[in-house]
Amino acid sequence: MHDTGNPPTPPAGALAPGRVLGGRYTLERRIASGGMAEVWQATDGVLRRQVAVKLLYPHLAADQTFLARFRSEALAAARLHHPGIVAIFDTVSEPGTGTEAIVMELVRGKTLREHLDTRGVLDPGEAVDIAAEVADALGAAHAAGMVHRDIKPANILLTDDGRVMVTDFGIAKLADQPDHTQTGTMLGSVKYLAPEQVEGQRVDGRADLFALGVVLYESLGGRAPWVADTQTATAVARLHHPPMPLRQLRPDIPPPLEQVVLRSLSRAPDDYYPTADAMRRALVAVRGAKAAPTPTVVPRPELDHTPINHAPAARSAPPPEAPRRRRRRSVVPYVAILLVLAAVTVVGILLYRTTSGEDALTRLADETGIDVPGAAAAEPLPIVATGPFDPPPGDGTENDADTAKAVDGDPATAWQPEGYQSRTFGNLKPGIGMWVQLAEPATVRTVRVTSPSPGIGLEAYVADQPGATLADWGAPVASGTGDGGTVELDAGGAEGSYVLVWITDLGETEPRAVGGQSLIFVELADIEVLGR
Repeated sequence: MHDTGNPPTPPAGALAPGRVLGGRYTLERRIASGGMAEVWQATDGVLRRQVAVKLLYPHLAADQTFLARFRSEALAAARLHHPGIVAIFDTVSEPGTGTEAIVMELVRGKTLREHLDTRGVLDPGEAVDIAAEVADALGAAHAAGMVHRDIKPANILLTDDGRVMVTDFGIAKLADQPDHTQTGTMLGSVKYLAPEQVEGQRVDGRADLFALGVVLYESLGGRAPWVADTQTATAVARLHHPPMPLRQLRPDIPPPLEQVVLRSLSRAPDDYYPTADAMRRALVAVRGAKAAPTPTVVPRPELDHTPINHAPAARSAPPPEAPRRRRRRSVVPYVAILLVLAAVTVVGILLYRTTSGEDALTRLADETGIDVPGAAAAEPLPIVATGPFDPPPGDGTENDADTAKAVDGDPATAWQPEGYQSRTFGNLKPGIGMWVQLAEPATVRTVRVTSPSPGIGLEAYVADQPGATLADWGAPVASGTGDGGTVELDAGGAEGSYVLVWITDLGETEPRAVGGQSLIFVELADIEVLGR
């Protein structure tokens, strides 16, 4: 246990300094307390070393349920040998005096709770380092069959010699032993409970990883992801509401780090990181991730969702330029267009259709968005990768493996996302989509989407890198509504390596009965990107 150097005032009836426990451990001063026990600094008279002694409160020592849990901690934690876990040395039981104690390693330093209370928020690098070391320690505990079940900043120690340690397995449970709590009882600090703990379900090591995700979120964002007026409301909130994306609290958080945190805070255990080592590796991988630039807030214009088929999407004005996409097209008055066309004619005559002349005309077409005679025709651009796009509050997956079917050139195969109860995604999210990666950066003129789903609402985005959130993609370059055939979205010469097709409306497809529910499914049968 740790020594912060600032002992709280002992409660009435507490043990006094000088008391010897088990004929061996002399109590010196009280250094900490918790919901079940108080911790004293003591001296081991046999080995002549200072230790921490955790004493169960007398009224709890008389409670067989608490006593069994307290003893379980000693037996379980004593099996663990890891530099990131506070070591258990011995136990003391004096039934005559009602004394039950665990003797453990004395760690000098402060808790992460104290560190956060002082600092407010941590730099991403420091927060990741702490979380990765905690994950490493949890991996050792889970390998020994033990679940901590109360990971929180107060149980994470930052030692004076630079280590990160996990302590207080006070409500830990061995996976191969019966639970010492009543069914449905919530144990642990409410803010850090996993959904399965709130629901009273069976708990495994993944619950610790959820709690670590909450700790990491709080370390980076300065607040827990779920906070309500009462403990019960706080606990239940995670069952119904996704956390606010971290970058809405701190725009400088690297998107890959935000994704790690949000995955750890998924609603279902199967969507968490499967093991502590997997989470540790994910954290290490984003350790040097580049901080995201502070975004410029640009009002998003209302787009005209006009039904189209093999024709450019109609809109009153192009969207504003986004930081991650170099949008060249500009709207010019009719007279200016005539002047440009006149200039094109002159240029064409002067250049006599030479190769350099064709390049110049092509650049002019790209910069104006006008079909210029003599410019190189837009061609299908090679696609090298695909993936689903289901940002928070979505769970990040939408039949991932099938996205390749939307670019295989066969309209008979299609990517079909999950079904929803209404055309507005059951009011659960603003949309879903899939992205494609081009073989190299290109000027995108048209995004051609074939879908048998009538009334499907579509938007197209072009960017240099795939975004973690829809805002990361910038503003849409085009929008349209399908009629059960092919929609051509006019990208207007946007430049980038990635194209996102974002579905804003599931359209008028007839619902299907699935598992007792009436669900709407849409399909993207083919996506083709044309440009140069």
